[in-house]
Amino acid sequence: MSEKIREIFMEILKIDDLKPNSSLNKTENWDSLNHLIIMSRLENEFNVKFTAKDIEQLISFENIYNKLKELLGNE
Repeated sequence: MSEKIREIFMEILKIDDLKPNSSLNKTENWDSLNHLIIMSRLENEFNVKFTAKDIEQLISFENIYNKLKELLGNE
């Protein structure tokens, strides 16, 4: 799952690598618009639904990964 998430991030952000500690304000091209695109793509890919609060608060790769694990029952 982690690798698929990384692929989505790298494709949308047009970057060659994504570190586990990447976050909205520290990663090239990760702005508010691309954040919404990433979240939408992850919802479609993993068949989950993020709340508006989730989208606002999930601003790091690690937090997004952990939330997806929670939503998919892979805690």
